Amino acid sequence: MLDKLIQVIAAAVRDSTNVETSQPFHVTIPVNENHGDFSTGIAFNLAGVLKEAPHSIAEKIAKNIQPHTDLIKEITVIKPGYINFVMSDAFWHEALNTIIERQAYYGKNDAGKGIKVLIEFISANPTGPLHVGHGRGAVIGDVLARIMTASGYEVSREYYINDAGNQVLSLGYSVLSEYNKLNNMNLQLSRQGEYTGDYIRAISGSLDSSLQKADINEEHIRMITDSAVNSVLASIQQVLDGFGIAFDKWFSEKELYTDGSVPAVIAGLEKKNAIKFDEGATWFLSTLYGDEKDRVLKKQSGEFTYFASDIAYHVNKFRRGYDLCINIWGADHHGYLPRVKAAIRALGYDPDKLIVLFVQMVRLMRGDKPVAMSKRAGEYVTLKELVDEAGPDAVRFFFLQRSHESQLVFDIELAKKQSQENPVYYVQYAHARISSIFNFAATKGWDINKITCRNDYAFNNQEKRLIAQCLLYPMVLRDSAVKMEPHRLTYYLVELVGTLHRYYTDIRVVGEDEDTGQRLLLMKMVKIVLKNALDMLGINAPDKM
Repeated sequence: MLDKLIQVIAAAVRDSTNVETSQPFHVTIPVNENHGDFSTGIAFNLAGVLKEAPHSIAEKIAKNIQPHTDLIKEITVIKPGYINFVMSDAFWHEALNTIIERQAYYGKNDAGKGIKVLIEFISANPTGPLHVGHGRGAVIGDVLARIMTASGYEVSREYYINDAGNQVLSLGYSVLSEYNKLNNMNLQLSRQGEYTGDYIRAISGSLDSSLQKADINEEHIRMITDSAVNSVLASIQQVLDGFGIAFDKWFSEKELYTDGSVPAVIAGLEKKNAIKFDEGATWFLSTLYGDEKDRVLKKQSGEFTYFASDIAYHVNKFRRGYDLCINIWGADHHGYLPRVKAAIRALGYDPDKLIVLFVQMVRLMRGDKPVAMSKRAGEYVTLKELVDEAGPDAVRFFFLQRSHESQLVFDIELAKKQSQENPVYYVQYAHARISSIFNFAATKGWDINKITCRNDYAFNNQEKRLIAQCLLYPMVLRDSAVKMEPHRLTYYLVELVGTLHRYYTDIRVVGEDEDTGQRLLLMKMVKIVLKNALDMLGINAPDKM
């Protein structure tokens, strides 16, 4: 319904300024109820282009908007340049009916129609359990995939497995070192592993206890390493399954070596005169493409660097035909992006099609006390530990309470509280409370599925505010997808529930009057929006709490 209002405003902008508003603009709900039902600040957006005061522009636009009996009742301009609207009675009835008719489809849009997107997220090395930092990236990637799909994008989800190189070899030696200790043996290992913890002891305990010193050769080390990687990956998948996160593809780094992709990209860069050979190593001349220094792709030893396989992986993505490749990385990888984009540019691909969202760190607290490091993992708090204690719904919601660009303080005790202080409980309880209202209404003879909207019903200001908040949902969902900011949904839900809470605190929904049915329809509308938004977050919408 707000699309109609936006179209009317856009037409008035075109008629009064000769400016086409190609980019979507917003309408908002004024804080002051006396300022109308909706407001737009489009005049401020145009001030720089037209070199004119916003108030003057707003007045010109307002004069070109004729009140519509089926849409707008009244238009006013307020300094410094806001255009405010009072909507017609017919508008509110149509809005309520539209939301109820669309049900689970309400909010879905085609903002990304025809755009093929690959979202790569988590991609943690298969050398240990997922920690809390991985968890925040997991939720952001998962919810971004959900909201972009709902906005018409063709989305694929991918986990890149770094299963080649020194880090997995170190995992194998870590398991062997632990095996040495468990069996009181004196195996002479060429190197020591760097990983410790219960998971290493568990993997080493599963090795054949008859393994002898003579058996330790390169082939055995490779088999033990592969077995360890598979064990860690199985554990990661199990945790993610319990967290409601799935991938369309698990992409193995090894594939890039077995199919020749890594040497192929180096050959491709050489054809572009972007390679040099110095001191026995192969270098990418990335400074030619905006990087701060040139990068080694192949060492003197003949071993390829991680960067070489990363280039091959990104080329593989583009060759699969994705219009947009979105990576979810930890904030500590900021410096890595320029070199990757340099390689993409050098090989003839558009670097702007690679978008990286850098996720800031999570600080765990219990009230005002920092959480000590995990005793079981030895180095960090695992995602499984956090989800087991706080619950998957709370973890998801809390990870999305702030932008991915901001550091996050996660209070475990708050996440476990069953009170309105806990934002996820506050939102879920609202959904459950509406279900309770419907159950009570049924005892009074009301069937929520048989109630229809009465055109003679006059919505009061609180009810209009409630409908207006629900009308913002499609715009919030679209913006969350287009701007890749899934945290907008948590903000929206808290605000919607606040509006709902004020309404049913002041108004008795199920009364003795015939207007009870219309109030129940309002509750049905809100329940639909709450359920749809919670689904986008991967969070349960309970009917009882």
